[in-house]
Amino acid sequence: PEPEPEPETSDGEARERIPEEEETEEEKARKDPRVKLAMTLRGLPRAAASSCADVVTDAALLLWNDVKDRFKDSRRETTARDSDQVIAAEILAGCHAGFELVGFDDGALRATVSLRLCLILERRGDVVSAARVAEEATRAMERARRALVEAAAGSPDEAVRHVTAECVWLGTTNDANDDDDGDDDADDATVGFVRASTSETEQALAAIHADLLAAYHRLAIAAGMEAERARSDALVAELTAKSERRALESTIYGVKSAWDLKRETRALERAGVLPHAPAACEERLINEAGRNPWRRAVLLTQMAASRPKRENREALLEEAAASLVEGERIERELHAAATRKGEDTTTTTT
Repeated sequence: PEPEPEPETSDGEARERIPEEEETEEEKARKDPRVKLAMTLRGLPRAAASSCADVVTDAALLLWNDVKDRFKDSRRETTARDSDQVIAAEILAGCHAGFELVGFDDGALRATVSLRLCLILERRGDVVSAARVAEEATRAMERARRALVEAAAGSPDEAVRHVTAECVWLGTTNDANDDDDGDDDADDATVGFVRASTSETEQALAAIHADLLAAYHRLAIAAGMEAERARSDALVAELTAKSERRALESTIYGVKSAWDLKRETRALERAGVLPHAPAACEERLINEAGRNPWRRAVLLTQMAASRPKRENREALLEEAAASLVEGERIERELHAAATRKGEDTTTTTT
């Protein structure tokens, strides 16, 4: 008898099934509709700022309202899954791009979004992108606060309008020159406080600005260290390749001497040594701070964190404290001058 034919099978069933590659967290995140909207905002051209500014603003606000609640619970934020971190980073990046595109006028919200985005990017190890976001947000915050100052020009409380403390100290010109025994001149004016007229919104804006400056300086220094590390790795790789080529050419140039080997070893060791801080980056940040004592103080505190030796940290922190004292002195002088000008104007009018 003839053998029975084997049952027909499809080629797919006959072949061994190849397991599908597991999707990465980034690939999973891109399927989320919120992430798709955020990526759309990030890809918009500059022309969209004039043609559909309202739509871009609404989309960015929609994304922020969807993701902001996750930051209210610090425990939820720090224990989030990788996929949630990726989604949050993409959404915040879309919010940031949308606000930057249209020049959204809520400086506090823009700074809050940027700070959250910087936090996630830093936690994921992307300090270069985090530093760039912080720099953009810092410029936006400076524009927002400058606009508030310009809007208050000529108002009766202009002298104290943007003093962010609850009260303004009204001392005398002899405060800094008091004798050690505590005796004051009899003709000194009464020392006291006057309540500042800064709104709670402006006070919150100033506080967020300080947080943003601290984050920007910290991340810029970290990004500078990444650049130093990349430069060091590239130099080590170059020296290693050069040494290997020389070893292959030993039949032509002869075997390396002990002095050559020692020289190459020392060169590799020097190339692999990283500085404690990125000098060029810190110099750039100091130049950016300019003569602003408040910003300089914030920068010096972040620079101190990167110093391994205690005496170096203490020196930078003492310099930061001196900058704060200098800033307070300048503000007092400006406030006294503005107050005298206001009184003279009132007297002349009367």
